[in-house]
Amino acid sequence: MLQKHLIIACTLGALLIPSLAHAGSKSSDPVHVVKHSGGGGYFSGSFASARNSSNRTEYISCNFSSSGYAGCRARNSAGTHLSCSATDNAVKDAIRDVGEHAYLSVRVDSSSRCSYVYTNNSSINASK
Repeated sequence: MLQKHLIIACTLGALLIPSLAHAGSKSSDPVHVVKHSGGGGYFSGSFASARNSSNRTEYISCNFSSSGYAGCRARNSAGTHLSCSATDNAVKDAIRDVGEHAYLSVRVDSSSRCSYVYTNNSSINASK
């Protein structure tokens, strides 16, 4: 009986150790902007990394209004900036769901439209 409880305890302990290794994890994703020569490009980064950066240049943001406008913009530490507005409803929905602790990745087409938006609202994207 004791051996059975010992095996169960060891098994549970082994299952919990990997989850504890990620407790309090934080990710730092500075704003990254790439502009293509023909127009468009992409940008990515986390809101927290931009907010907590040591420079006053870097930002990343998205806006959504009740009138139906949706768009995103970013500027990296070197001052390269890119912005887009959304026309596709799925892209607008993704923009609307961006949270304050988000990691954001946006593709911009040559007409300055947001053609793809990926967002990750997670505790790993530290607010401070």
